[in-house]
Amino acid sequence: MSQTSTSSKPRRSSHRVSGIAGLALALVLSLGSISTVSPAHAFEQGSVHTMALTASTAQGCDARDTHQPSRPGWIPPWFWSLIEPGGPNDPCQSDELGADHHMASSDADWPHDVPRPEVSLAPIPEPTPTWVPRTPEIPGPEQPQDPTPEPDPEGDAPEPPTQPQGQIANLLASLETRPKDYRRRYQRSEFGQGWADIDGNHCNTRNDILARDLRNVRKRGHCKVLSGILNGPYSGRVIHFQSGRYTSAKVQIDHVVALKDAWLTGAQNLDKERRIHLMNDPLNLLAVDGPANGDKGYKNAAEWLPPNEQFHCHYVARQIAVKARYHLWVTPQEHDTMAGVLAGCPPMRVENDSITDAG
Repeated sequence: MSQTSTSSKPRRSSHRVSGIAGLALALVLSLGSISTVSPAHAFEQGSVHTMALTASTAQGCDARDTHQPSRPGWIPPWFWSLIEPGGPNDPCQSDELGADHHMASSDADWPHDVPRPEVSLAPIPEPTPTWVPRTPEIPGPEQPQDPTPEPDPEGDAPEPPTQPQGQIANLLASLETRPKDYRRRYQRSEFGQGWADIDGNHCNTRNDILARDLRNVRKRGHCKVLSGILNGPYSGRVIHFQSGRYTSAKVQIDHVVALKDAWLTGAQNLDKERRIHLMNDPLNLLAVDGPANGDKGYKNAAEWLPPNEQFHCHYVARQIAVKARYHLWVTPQEHDTMAGVLAGCPPMRVENDSITDAG
């Protein structure tokens, strides 16, 4: 038993060595048959495809199909199953040969003893453009619009702000603008002792103004006004005037430019006679309802305007005309108020100690 086992081991080793040697020899022969074939060049539709290694393999496959090598008995059968046509390692079955298997060589390199197959090559398809979706733009935050619109160069020019027109507006522009002057104390007696008769008609100024501003006037004698109806310019109310100790105060004679305001804006620089004339000047006097006159006091236009807005234009125009006549000035605030009122008024002028529309 021991001899039989010992003698069988060298026999198995010799068979294994001979099998490996045969496998190496067959691999050399196979590679030699493939490498003896010259490479080929393929041309299709003006494009040159140079596939040297692929062409060599293709020609080896064609030669193999026409010439099968003999199978020595000393090579194990499992080796031929690996390299025979159609086997798992057969390079002729690879898709990498593609159409180059049929374009492997030119006429000069093609073997004379191998028939050349007729091959119809399909044209190379044009690449299909790939549509890439466009990323939508995300709008940013809205910019604030400029609140001041740009002028249209082709459109009409914007109208300038309304400016005061007429004689009264010109008089306002001529007035000096200064603060009030408090250096000297105001006293009513600086303007005379009560109503005077500056026009020489033998009637005092109060009765002259009542007779001018009231309607349905009834008098006693030549001057004394006993009754009448007043359309109050300051309040817009209709007042029935009746002369008497307890009723006369319903209608009062107002100095449009209050005497104290006149004093603080230049009248203190006038002589006594001129101040008396200012107190009795019909241009500076209006018959008004008593309560409205008391509410006004000695305020200027910047400090008080009549409740009746329809009378603002004529009220401011009278103040301007009086101050221009006696060379009085206006404060900056007073000037701005007067200009603002006149901007919404028709052109006006002074006529017969009264204010009338210039149109």
